[in-house]
Amino acid sequence: MSRRISLALTSVLVLLSAAAASAQGLYWESKVTGGPGALAETSNKSYAVPGLFKHANEGAQGYVMIMRMKGETVAGLDPKKKAYWEMTFSDMEAEMKKMENMMNERFAQLEKQLAGLPPEQKKAAEKQFEAQKAMFRKGAGKVEVTNTGEKKTLLGYSATKFTVKEDGKDVGIIWASKDVKGFKPLEKDLSDMMKRVSSFNPSGSKAMSEAYLKIEGFPLEMDVGGLKTTVTKVEERAIPPAEFEVPKDYTKGESPFAKMGGSPGSAPGQQKKAEKAAKPD
Repeated sequence: MSRRISLALTSVLVLLSAAAASAQGLYWESKVTGGPGALAETSNKSYAVPGLFKHANEGAQGYVMIMRMKGETVAGLDPKKKAYWEMTFSDMEAEMKKMENMMNERFAQLEKQLAGLPPEQKKAAEKQFEAQKAMFRKGAGKVEVTNTGEKKTLLGYSATKFTVKEDGKDVGIIWASKDVKGFKPLEKDLSDMMKRVSSFNPSGSKAMSEAYLKIEGFPLEMDVGGLKTTVTKVEERAIPPAEFEVPKDYTKGESPFAKMGGSPGSAPGQQKKAEKAAKPD
């Protein structure tokens, strides 16, 4: 899945409420910048209630992701095309594993190509190559999260600074608050979802995922691995069930994973840059 989608899936809850009325949940807006490829700033909206999570990207991509813990399914929506795809968590894990294997094979081929390049061209190609390999390395290194005790006010909440290290190296900073109303009842559910998402997300954010599970409170600012997320609004809100449903006028299609061996915006597209750099002039 794309890096944007990967970052969005930091929340989903354990049980789906059977009530027909709106469920009490949490709504927040955020801005995301940086990351591999220095992506342009995008705005996002996230909705969470027990058992359900929705992430809507407001940028040019304009995708929507809905996750349901009851039935363990994920749906990807394209509002511009009024189309959607749907997969089980197990199917997604299998597709992402195929993608990981495919990328490892390509990396092995690239390593052979790099060996025969002139020094300057090899250096440029290696920079691209290593960036892409880092996105697909297996698992995160040893992640350490430290509560520094430092405080600052964000959106009117008292936030605490947490530093993140991976294999002893500084990789990020997270500011989180325990005072966000509506977060505490959902905290365990959000953590459980993050663990599951990590299992089918080989394209990066491993350190961020591990760090999220170790901090205390709702993250208001995260800068991990060069990917910065800033929450600009958060509130407790009654969210109707319809918010988590695919519109009836949307047409179901094939998932991007089945079509591409990966997803839009993920490493296959980026890896072409490394392959191009590795070709002799």
